[in-house]
Amino acid sequence: MTKSNTHNLEEYINYWFENDGELRLKPETLRTYRSVINNHIIPDLGQLKLNKATSDILQKFFTRKQKTCGMETIKLIRIILNIIFGYAVKKNQIKQNPLAQVAVK
Repeated sequence: MTKSNTHNLEEYINYWFENDGELRLKPETLRTYRSVINNHIIPDLGQLKLNKATSDILQKFFTRKQKTCGMETIKLIRIILNIIFGYAVKKNQIKQNPLAQVAVK
């Protein structure tokens, strides 16, 4: 994958799924993650460039989601995004995980 300034979050999630997620996660976990991604992450953040994801953008996203989603869904969204951003850091696509400074109540 080329540098992050050309890829949006949806593209990077798909890249992660194919290159890491499908290799490490159980089928049921993959189905759950895909559902959460398609219903909650991609509609709101899918077009966001990976290198433009900031803690402020993500904090606003979680604040909005907390008004319409249950805590279990919020936790799953956070877990998934943390995995994706962590993978991006590991692959030198971004310097740090922007989710690390986001508070979810």
